[in-house]
Amino acid sequence: MRTKIYLVTLLIAFVTILGLTACMNEDEPKDITKEVTMYVSSETGIMYDLFDSEGEFPIECMLVKEQGEDEYRPLAFCGIQGFEYEKGYEYDLRVNKTTLANPPADGSIYKYQLVRVVEKRQVGNPNEAE
Repeated sequence: MRTKIYLVTLLIAFVTILGLTACMNEDEPKDITKEVTMYVSSETGIMYDLFDSEGEFPIECMLVKEQGEDEYRPLAFCGIQGFEYEKGYEYDLRVNKTTLANPPADGSIYKYQLVRVVEKRQVGNPNEAE
């Protein structure tokens, strides 16, 4: 009888442990962050809201590119957390670029966080009228 109770207890413990480990999902996708160099143009660009299919409401934005890219692309002024853009300046930045495992349906798969401003250069005459 004692052996039977021991075996039943052992079986219950085994099934419980098996059930708990099955619930742990270690294969769940995770965000991936890496530090990259990003360049910000002194000129601004135009972008459109995701829901502005007619292109009726342009939004002014900064133009950025990562090291190794040839073309600048639009990014919202608030697109790099911790960075304040000033028109008329070019920037070399180090940023943490996070690729989101579960991005929002209406947003980018990337998130940028300023690490440091490597260089800030004024372009053009500061006394020019805009």
